[in-house]
Parts: sequence; structure tokens; C-alpha cells
Amino acid sequence: MYDTIAAMTEVHDLDISKFQGGSVMEDFGSGRSSARLWHNGTDDGSYHPRITYWPDGSRLKVEASLPKLCGQTVITPLDVELALDKLDALLATLFGGLPSVDTWTCQRVDYTWSWEVTPHAAAYLSVWQNVQVTGLSRQDYGADGVVWKQGNRWIKVYDKSRESGGLGGTLRFEVSNYKSAVKYMAKRWFGCERTVHEMLQPGRALYVLAREGERVGLFSDISTHDGVLMARLRECYGRSVSSAYYVLALLRAYGDNAHKADLIARSTLSGWKSRLRDDGFLNVVADEYEVREQGLQPLHLNLDVAGVRGYCESWDEMSAHLGVIGRESRYLMQRQVVQYA
Repeated sequence: MYDTIAAMTEVHDLDISKFQGGSVMEDFGSGRSSARLWHNGTDDGSYHPRITYWPDGSRLKVEASLPKLCGQTVITPLDVELALDKLDALLATLFGGLPSVDTWTCQRVDYTWSWEVTPHAAAYLSVWQNVQVTGLSRQDYGADGVVWKQGNRWIKVYDKSRESGGLGGTLRFEVSNYKSAVKYMAKRWFGCERTVHEMLQPGRALYVLAREGERVGLFSDISTHDGVLMARLRECYGRSVSSAYYVLALLRAYGDNAHKADLIARSTLSGWKSRLRDDGFLNVVADEYEVREQGLQPLHLNLDVAGVRGYCESWDEMSAHLGVIGRESRYLMQRQVVQYA
């Protein structure tokens, strides 16, 4: 449910010898210059967060992928605690005693959710590849994903396993919130301080995922979307996808007598019918072939996976426990999160 976070705090008298390099920027107008120091870890192959320090303002910033930091997905509150403990320990090794990162000002937070949809990741992604949303700029993301951008918030849907070099099958939904978006959420949506601790509350992550997922149609009924059929045909037949789709269109229009319309040879139709039946695109009813609609299961967020079920007896209590405020927020979560039972 969480990926990259960035946080900043004020630290005086920091040992700058721990940094690996730096740069100086000069303002030609005023003649003033400012230094920026950085530490990006070692070359031993292990993951290391990006640490930046501005001596003039005594500002220390850390940016880290929580899953990479602790070597596992970060979903439940216990996962978050483990990841932040490791980040605190790493910073303490470099700079000695510092305030815990969960008290720092949050500059970025990525909320994520994944569904294992092998072998239909391409079919799911086809639904959103051409979706346009008012107020959002849509761009391609990676091989077959998509990202919608609005200021300092990016909403992404893509195949995470393929991005990581795998065969594909893990559908990833990600809402990346940068500085001004985090500030807006803390003030307007949640009425809380902009600390890492507050922004990593599970209810707030679930609310943002539910809100932005609904905005781009992630949880809509996609069972009859034509792009789903095309994606599945492409998975099975590759370059012959157009021929397979053509045969299905003829069978829908003319049934088993499609060859009599002089639009396809009888032998070609017979061969395709056998292939399409064996691959699950056709049903045989009373010795006749019928096109089987290629529906996909709807997507939902799940309280069990988030590790927050079992605390309360009602949605109002659950919402309060998760830090979700307002009637509209509770209603949205009830629609898009698997219901609390």
C-alpha cells in the first residue's frame, strides 16, 4: 500500500564529512550562492535511500522506497513500523541521534495497490490505455501502462512485474503525491499535520486510492469492454489477432452459417472455430457455436489485505479508526473498498 516517501527536517551542526558530494548554485541576480550535499549510498549493490542536505537552511531530506528498504511489500501498519525503524537506524549510523523520520515533514508519499491477474494483465490494461479524464493529462507509461498527471499528483496503472523484468501479471495502481499535493491532502482532506506518521495512516492511503481509482474508472464494470477481448485474443494469437477477431464478428452476426455469406471459406471458418473453442472464446450449445463474452473480475481494495479489519464493529467506527473524516469520505470507501463484515 506504500512505496516511496520523502521527508524533511531541520538539523543543525550536521557532520558534513558523511556526504559523498555536493554542488553549489549561484544566483547571478543577487550574487548569493547555496550549497547542496548528497549521499546516495555505496557500490555494494544494496539499496540505499537518497539523502540531501542544504547547510544554509539546515534542511535534511531523505527519500526512500519503503519496500526496497525492508525487502518486502509494505502494506500493514506493522510493515510501516518495520520500514521506518530501518530508515531511522540507517540515518543514526550516518549522523548519530536524529528525530524519528515519522515526525519529519512529509514531502512525498506514494500509495499503491497490486492485483495478481496472470495471465490477463494486458487485458486489464487495455481498458485504461485510452481513458481521458477531465483535468488530467494522460501519457503512456512504460510498455503498456498509463499515467494521468495533475500538478503534483500522478496516477499510474501498469504491469509491475513486467517493469521489473518478469513475465507480467501483477497489475499495479499507484498514486504518487508530491510536495504541494501532500500539503493539500493534509490540510483539506484529512485536517492533520503534514508528518510522515499522519500521511502513512492506513485509512488515508485507502481513501486516496479509492478516490483517485474511481476518478479514472479503475473500479468500473469492465466485463463488456471490447478492448478486453482484443487483448485476450492478442495473448493467444499474436499477429493473427485480426483474423481471430474477424471470425468472432462473423459468428456473432451469422452464427454457424457465416460461410454462406461468402465472407470466409468454410474450411477456414471450421479451423478457427476449433481453435477459438479450445482457447475458451466459444461455447458449444446444441451443436452450435456461440461467442463467449470475455468478462474480467472487477477490481477492489481489500481491508483484509490492508491489515485493518477486526478493530471495529461498524463503518463509522472503522472510518474513525483509519483516520478518514467526513460523510463523503466514508461513503466513497464503502463503495470501493471490500465492505467491512
